[in-house]
Amino acid sequence: MFSATRASSKPLTSSSNLVPHGLGPWPAALTSKQPELKSAVITVAFLLKASIADHVSNVLAEAVASKAIDKIGGLVDRLGSTADFLVANDMKRAESTLELKATSAMLEGVYTSLDALASKLAKSPLAPPQKPTWALVTKAAPATLTTKAPTQHPPSDSLLSPMEMLSIQQCLK
Repeated sequence: MFSATRASSKPLTSSSNLVPHGLGPWPAALTSKQPELKSAVITVAFLLKASIADHVSNVLAEAVASKAIDKIGGLVDRLGSTADFLVANDMKRAESTLELKATSAMLEGVYTSLDALASKLAKSPLAPPQKPTWALVTKAAPATLTTKAPTQHPPSDSLLSPMEMLSIQQCLK
């Protein structure tokens, strides 16, 4: 970028007292310090070049990062909503699993009770006929009331004695 040579093809030397482009002669103090000035100018040029390159690379990096973040921003929002949905779905499944475990435990208790009852009934001998209760008496009574005299012999399928049948019929009148 920067060149330490003059515009003309002749390099600057201490014997040349002319400033490029006709600006007049070089002062003697400058001619003796010309190599130092040349190296200072080159150093400043390199520093400026490095500073400009750093600044340009920083600006480009910020622009690229900004565009990438803009593109990724929508994706991040969608990923967040997907994560929220998955958390809610997991919670619902956990609740369902707990409800199923509770129902299973309850059904296991019912099964155990029914199994114990079935084995108890299987072990016990047939129970003798039950003594008549009012529910059985009303069920055994005829549907229509008649004033017939009671018979001395009850029907063979009746569980009641003739005296019990007579007292029931008198109560129903």
